[in-house]
Amino acid sequence: MVGGFRVIAVEREYASGSLQNLFVGVWRVGVTREAVAGLYGGLRGLIREWPGGVGMLLYVEKGTVVPPPEVRQFLIDQRREVAPSLVAASLAVEGDDLWSATVRTIAVTLGLASGTNYPSKSFASLAEAIAWQRAQMGAEFNVPDDVVARAVASLREQPVRG
Repeated sequence: MVGGFRVIAVEREYASGSLQNLFVGVWRVGVTREAVAGLYGGLRGLIREWPGGVGMLLYVEKGTVVPPPEVRQFLIDQRREVAPSLVAASLAVEGDDLWSATVRTIAVTLGLASGTNYPSKSFASLAEAIAWQRAQMGAEFNVPDDVVARAVASLREQPVRG
């Protein structure tokens, strides 16, 4: 546990946890419909604990397979369902290579297609994503940037099952 960090789920495709009312997720390996349902199920659990609103910070590990079109539509549907409870959402896909840029572009496209009204942004750096997300969370969110970064690192270090 890192400074109040709680692990919610560790699966082959993703790992997730929370720090106060910030949901932290790491996509790894691939983004399947089952994984999307699991990750958003964890987010909904946090929303029930924090009815005043939650933030979402997602990190995509290098080489994660992008979701096929039918899973992208499911992602859009999930975003729409949780939108009223989200304060803001950030995505970190580190790197300036073609894969990283493609994943960030897909994420922005999904956000636009979902028609959600909460602030959301994609970043090429985890540090930038964390700083932006913290600024959106408001004064009540008092978790330092380095603790959020360690929480992401902790999720990335969780062993992949299967």
